[in-house]
Amino acid sequence: MGGLQGYEMPEGDTLAIGIPESSCVWQFIPQAGSDRFVLRNVADSVFLYAKFPAATGLAVHEKEKTEWQISESDGFFALNNTDSPNRYLGFYTGSIPKFGHYTEYEIIHLNIYKMVRLLPDKKGTGTLPDNGALVTLHANGFLRTKEGTALPSEGYITNAGEVAPDGNWQKWELSILSDSATFVLRNENGAFLGYDLECSPEQMIWRFSNGHIVTDETPQRYLCFNGTFSVQTAEQTEGASDVSLLPLGNEAGSTTQGTVKKLTGAWSAHRLSQLSWNGTSAVDASNIRLPKMLQPFLHRPAYENTIIYINAQDSTLIPQEWAFVVACEEDEENNLLIRQTAVHDRKQLKVDRNITCQSGQMTYKREIPADGCWMTLCIPFNATVPEAFKAEIFVGMEQNILIFKPVDKITAGEPVIIRSLDANATSLFLKSNTSSLIPSDTEEKDACMKGTYSDIKISDDTDHIYFLNETGDSFARAAGGSSLAPFRAYLKLSSMSTHYVIRHWAETTGIDNADNEGLKQPQHCFRLNGTLAGTASTSSETHQLPAGIYIINGKKILIK
Repeated sequence: MGGLQGYEMPEGDTLAIGIPESSCVWQFIPQAGSDRFVLRNVADSVFLYAKFPAATGLAVHEKEKTEWQISESDGFFALNNTDSPNRYLGFYTGSIPKFGHYTEYEIIHLNIYKMVRLLPDKKGTGTLPDNGALVTLHANGFLRTKEGTALPSEGYITNAGEVAPDGNWQKWELSILSDSATFVLRNENGAFLGYDLECSPEQMIWRFSNGHIVTDETPQRYLCFNGTFSVQTAEQTEGASDVSLLPLGNEAGSTTQGTVKKLTGAWSAHRLSQLSWNGTSAVDASNIRLPKMLQPFLHRPAYENTIIYINAQDSTLIPQEWAFVVACEEDEENNLLIRQTAVHDRKQLKVDRNITCQSGQMTYKREIPADGCWMTLCIPFNATVPEAFKAEIFVGMEQNILIFKPVDKITAGEPVIIRSLDANATSLFLKSNTSSLIPSDTEEKDACMKGTYSDIKISDDTDHIYFLNETGDSFARAAGGSSLAPFRAYLKLSSMSTHYVIRHWAETTGIDNADNEGLKQPQHCFRLNGTLAGTASTSSETHQLPAGIYIINGKKILIK
């Protein structure tokens, strides 16, 4: 932001001005133990921020803020940036007049007007929560505690306007009376909120009037906040803020379904940051509303493929420290990855729903030996085979020979073998095309070659599981106690063979007609994607298959 725009003031009495809108009003907030202030905008609650100490530009930010010292200079106020002693908040009168962050030689110092408005002079912005709701008192970024003090609400209010109940807040049950404009507030002990903001055994009636909370008396007094919560006459409300009733959310909790932790209730930012991730593959926060001012997770394991599902309406709240975040719509069908995400090799990934990622939004990197040998691969997103690599998919088999066909695209969840065309290459790097991540448990049931996003551990050698050997030219039966890391592939066959040799598509014959193919014994019939279509002992039996091209007895056969 190059500079803050302002409004031209009309000529005349400069001691009384009209404010065109609340975005023009800034609150001076003193910093504890110093003579410094920060400036917060009344309309948006954002702070004035000089991001670059040596530049003139000013910005606004929800968290970052600049501290200023105020002094008087020749009848004007000087606001000095404490991080850059020779720069001041001022006004530039060039071709585009604007407020900025100038040296004292460039500056036109400022007049500062104190905004004097009484609560009765303006319409309040509050609303009454539902009858029977548990509520607490809130004003100007503060909540009232059980002791009657004011504590900052930062991190306790959710994006739906509820207050996380884990703070030491006063809790009142709202009972709206028959005229809908009056109400009482009663605590768990049956006492009522009195006009002195203490507990009263007598029922004290409050009134909601023109957006304000007032006493039900004549003349009425205003429930307001001016550093402390209090009840004041109209004349005493100069500079005060309205107090509103915010509903308290349900107690924060979680349930575990498999390895997914589903959050319930209203969570504070601090409590959420302390969440345990032990044994958790994903945290599902899509059915709650997150608190504002989120913090990094303290116990989320680094370099793991854990997922956070959130309500799509909370997407703008997510801090940069949160990785692998998926925004979910209410229909649970549109789930969007919201930022760049790296899938970490050899770390398990459990996806329990379809997730859409954009082109280049998801990446995968694998360190590979510099030998140019074939490797297996199965990734959760669509990708293009890099120019320096060759990939093939399994399309069929003949006895103990496996047939693989070249592809230039890798499909999410579909296993391939891949190798570098440069024997000196030491890494494989893939970027997503626009695609959907396939859930972890989705696979072709009759596929012989299967991919995995999890560790595969072999209990004994009777599992009929086959791993690609080190030279990349055949699949050998996996020995008991062996294992396979995530994002690889394996064969699962009901066979007693000890190994299967790889044959590449270019080494097979052309397409034959089924009528000319005499079958002497039962043969497996594979689709071109490698799944088993059935078995056939005669040419006539092959015609029972749907029309298409199949791999039968190691050859490509056309069924019409």
